[in-house]
Amino acid sequence: MRMRWHPSATWSSSCPLSEMITHLTTGAPRRCRFPDPGTPAPVRFLPAFDNVILGYHDRSRIIDDVHRGLSVTGARVVLVDGRAAATWSVEAGTVVVTPLGRFARADRTAVAEQGQALASFLSDDDSDRVRIAASSH
Repeated sequence: MRMRWHPSATWSSSCPLSEMITHLTTGAPRRCRFPDPGTPAPVRFLPAFDNVILGYHDRSRIIDDVHRGLSVTGARVVLVDGRAAATWSVEAGTVVVTPLGRFARADRTAVAEQGQALASFLSDDDSDRVRIAASSH
């Protein structure tokens, strides 16, 4: 199952918050631009104890039960299409990604690209190294 953008739950700077609240509370038509509901969520690298993982009692929309322990251990998580798909760390200036399962080719490429951007940011542009380790399962 792949998580998709849900138009009525997505807010962006292209939509005034007051209009979004009106739409959600009254069902009034919205004039904001939203991604197509079939658009996959982009890859995101989350820090330890991020609210996306910890902020909800029911975390099943984001993380599988088998990996739920990651949310309370302080693991840094990589989201692929809105779901926890890997953990990440930094070793000697290299962002190391450990998949929780097998990545599809396109997902692996997207994770590597975002990992390079993160490595560059963390190293003040001294490194863009990323390594995708063997799956932890």
